[in-house]
Amino acid sequence: MDPAAALAAAWLAAVSRVELSPDASPSGPPKTLTDVIEGALRDGGLGAELSRPKPNDPGHVVNRLV
Repeated sequence: MDPAAALAAAWLAAVSRVELSPDASPSGPPKTLTDVIEGALRDGGLGAELSRPKPNDPGHVVNRLV
């Protein structure tokens, strides 16, 4: 399958899942691209396991010259 077609199909499936059951939450960790997109649509952003590091975390370097 063409990657663009696969992404479009996953996006449309995730949107339809959210529209059909807006109060449901995904069960367990995401297994497919559709699950990842659905989780992002429901949460409005990155999940806890994919969240960006905080500036005060050890090992995180902030470029203050920018």
